[in-house]
Amino acid sequence: MDSTPSLLVWVLTLSALSVSALIVVVAAAFLWHQRQAVRQARAFGHQLLGAQEAERGRIARELHDDIVQRLWSVRLQSQSGRVETADATLETVLADLRSLAHDLHPPAIDQMNLAEALRDLAGRQLSDGQWTVSSDVPPESGLEREVAVALYRVAQEAITNVVKHAASAHVELVLQVSARQAELIVRDDGPGIAAAVDRRRAFGLRGMHERVEMLGGRLRIDSAEEAGTTVVATVPRR
Repeated sequence: MDSTPSLLVWVLTLSALSVSALIVVVAAAFLWHQRQAVRQARAFGHQLLGAQEAERGRIARELHDDIVQRLWSVRLQSQSGRVETADATLETVLADLRSLAHDLHPPAIDQMNLAEALRDLAGRQLSDGQWTVSSDVPPESGLEREVAVALYRVAQEAITNVVKHAASAHVELVLQVSARQAELIVRDDGPGIAAAVDRRRAFGLRGMHERVEMLGGRLRIDSAEEAGTTVVATVPRR
């Protein structure tokens, strides 16, 4: 009796079972990856909401503890007849409000290219001779706005740390753009982040990481006590 048909049936059956098992494994792996992606998205969403709330809290504190108090002082000065003093105080309040609005939505990003915006930022935040900006950006690069904004915010946070914790340090900003990626380097010769930044400032550093990683990039911070700090943000281009 010929056993070939039976053997063929067994082969086909085993093949079908193998294919079914493979489909089940692939489906299970896909489902696992989907669940992981959902968990990561939720975790990032919580981090983003936390960052937004922290930023709102910072703005609220700045408005209440500084701006509102000085406006109240202007009112008292005006009521007491010290008009010139009130006018001078009001001028500084208006300047600080303009600076706050500029930091929240910098018009330089919309009106200039990133290299020019970085020069504008450094010129406003740092004193003359305290900063240098160099760039290697092809004229036809057409850097994506979300990339430009992310790198601008990294530079903004890094310079803010210098102003608050290493006021006399020299700051060097280097921007390099290619067809594949954009890289920003912010380097200072201050006391180092370990000595300058306490736990409360960790929010700003975490924010830099999250902003860059959201675009698929990476951020590296090299710092040592009395050896300065170097921040390198690399973002892929689309």
